[in-house]
Amino acid sequence: VPEVDRALGSMIKNFNIDSGRAGDNMAYVFKNAGDQYDDLLDTFNEYSSTFADMSLAPEQVSAAFVAGTKKGARNFDDMADSMREFNIRRNEMTDDQVASFKKVLGADEAKKMFDGFANGSYTGQEALYRLAGGLSKIESESDRAAIATTLIGTKYEDLKQPILDMAGAIDEPVKATGELNKQFDTMRDNNPMTPINDAGRKVKAI
Repeated sequence: VPEVDRALGSMIKNFNIDSGRAGDNMAYVFKNAGDQYDDLLDTFNEYSSTFADMSLAPEQVSAAFVAGTKKGARNFDDMADSMREFNIRRNEMTDDQVASFKKVLGADEAKKMFDGFANGSYTGQEALYRLAGGLSKIESESDRAAIATTLIGTKYEDLKQPILDMAGAIDEPVKATGELNKQFDTMRDNNPMTPINDAGRKVKAI
């Protein structure tokens, strides 16, 4: 299937992982979050380079997708696009973006982050996680929305809380090892034709 091949290829290339680990993560997300809008494969294909640039592991992305979906995110593309927009903004650092980071993180942590971006010691995933935590503590919804829109983009206006839950979940990567085989075995065991197929193979082997 071309869509599967493209998604696997992008994950293998950008995350520097093997096909088994890539497949396990896609299977984990599909099992735990579904694929209501049929965009999971396209999202992994299109955005894996962004995830890798933010130093996100595939298990962190999977955790983010599941958390965001459970809180009401409509599709995977919106969540991934918000990560890409944040990644762009953390590298732009306009006056408004600098001011917003200081408001949500505090001057000291923001300075540490800015210096870390410059020398490579502060990753995009850490910044996104801290941003989500800081935004969650802002009681004024209008203040929170203004800062989030400046740093994440207009996707925050569409999703709001699912964005914060998605970002907060990257600190708890999923355990996806073997998930693809588990789902295959489950599907096989639940297929009433399996015993007949197995019997047919045995007959052919005699």
